Amino acid sequence: MTDILELCAALPVVATPAGDLLIEEGSRPDRLLVLVEGEVTIERDGTALARVDAPGAVFGEMSAVLDQPATATVRAATDVRVHVVDREVFATEIVSDATDYRYASREGGTIDLRAIDLDGDVASRCVALARDLALPFAGIDLRRTADGAWVCFEVNPSPGFSFYESQTGQPIAAAVARYLALGPTGD
Repeated sequence: MTDILELCAALPVVATPAGDLLIEEGSRPDRLLVLVEGEVTIERDGTALARVDAPGAVFGEMSAVLDQPATATVRAATDVRVHVVDREVFATEIVSDATDYRYASREGGTIDLRAIDLDGDVASRCVALARDLALPFAGIDLRRTADGAWVCFEVNPSPGFSFYESQTGQPIAAAVARYLALGPTGD
């Protein structure tokens, strides 16, 4: 599959946020898509069939070539790390070709971290989760499923945040310092 990446090297790369539709089942895409990095889910009739993370994977080629409706939905899917400091939320989208992004560079893989804004409900739930666990500072690992739902798969009570801050510019250390100096905000 690397060969197709070489052929596409001069073409524009479009970053797509997690959960966004790339191809919708029943639509008539006018182009094919090549996965450069990250992960997508393949769905049919609202059911997730597969997750694909192979650079060079091609989607929509049959619909584009045959001018037929797409037989499946392709949706961007990535992991998100959320740091909660008191009531502040710092979310980082993680795109990596490694099984575990923490070891991507050591294993010759790639990793891209981007600051993102979570919708208000998800952010509020992260704050509530940290509060319910009596954690004024927490690292919450989320994944967005193929159907757009959020799943929490880990809460770190003592998260290392400097890596995320250095990659995204989010002021997590300042929020921790503010919390330590001023204490928790009121309910």
